Amino acid sequence: MNKATVNLFLDTRRLKANNRYPVKITVYFLEDKRRYKTGYDLSKEEWEKMNGPKLKDNLLKEIKLRLDAQVSRASTVIDNLDEFNFEEFEAHFLEENEHLKSNSFLALFQKYIDDLKSENRLGTAGSYTTTLNSLKEIKKSLRVNEITPSFLKNYDAYHRAKGNTDTTIGINLRNIRAVVNKAIKVGYMKKDKYPFTGYVIPKSQNIKKSLSWIDIQKLMKYKPDVTKQDRALDIWKFSYLCNGMNVADIARLQTHHIKGDFIQFTRTKTKRTTKQSLPIRVALHPIAKDIIQKWHNPENPFLFGILVPGLAAVTERNRIKKALKNINDHLQPVFGELNIKMDSIDRITTYAARHSFATTLKRKGVSTDEISEYLGHSSLATTKAYLDSFEDALLIERSKLLVE
Repeated sequence: MNKATVNLFLDTRRLKANNRYPVKITVYFLEDKRRYKTGYDLSKEEWEKMNGPKLKDNLLKEIKLRLDAQVSRASTVIDNLDEFNFEEFEAHFLEENEHLKSNSFLALFQKYIDDLKSENRLGTAGSYTTTLNSLKEIKKSLRVNEITPSFLKNYDAYHRAKGNTDTTIGINLRNIRAVVNKAIKVGYMKKDKYPFTGYVIPKSQNIKKSLSWIDIQKLMKYKPDVTKQDRALDIWKFSYLCNGMNVADIARLQTHHIKGDFIQFTRTKTKRTTKQSLPIRVALHPIAKDIIQKWHNPENPFLFGILVPGLAAVTERNRIKKALKNINDHLQPVFGELNIKMDSIDRITTYAARHSFATTLKRKGVSTDEISEYLGHSSLATTKAYLDSFEDALLIERSKLLVE
């Protein structure tokens, strides 16, 4: 069957200073075998007792349970590999993390957060920390095997009782799903125990986030007298004209990203993944060029001066977060002056520029596939979510044709 097998082995080749021998896990595959430390030592007598038919020693019972758990995890890692090889097995099984030996889902969740922080993905780490805290509110101690469809349904109900929306619930549950996928990958959960086959994450309500063509034209022509409002609107326009680029990416744009009449960059949100490895190439509209010329200080390589060279990751994130808040705050008087409103939301933000970019292209007959590429999405489903409000509006218009 060419399937790897696992068992426990008392390595009596070397007596340790504690007068015991190390217990190891042996993995056999074809004619090869490798042994791995378990962290436990036993004498020959203890080994025989532990494997005997009448084990009464409570300490040996506990050791046996823990050793069996390690063997089970090794077997799960093997089962989850598409094709066994020792390197792939070791990459998952030998993840050195002592606090995970308890099979704690919360510990695994914290490890995931720590990994995000080590990669300077501080915003994502903050989102996962919020989810982790909500899990702790429900249960102080949570093992991997307790993450079941029933638990997820109770978690959903917990959030609804607090008045949270489908959007908030969806974010938290997608975070949980990512850690569950990690648990399967490293062998803490079997694939056939995947809990999201029995529970569907709620989709957020289809809230219109794009502006009408008339409102977009108002914004493109408007010139505020207040400098901070003028700068905020220019960044909104720049986002709209440059593939709906978000403020985090705008803040990180430097002079070297300009390639003639184009900007070439990799989205911060996706550059650490394999899903979106290619850079996004944006044609610079003359208005976008004028906006860069207007706000760029030649002494700073960053085009909009939100960042400066040499910042620590946490400082960089805080500056972008503060800049985003200021931009959105200063946009509100502009929308008020132009009487631009959305029935579905109270406050229009820079996020509307991204949705407006996508929706405008759709109105002009550009395919969803092409729009998806411009936005840098790895999935058409994400792009379709951006275009949902457009599709709904189109349905309403089509329905009017039936009687008009």
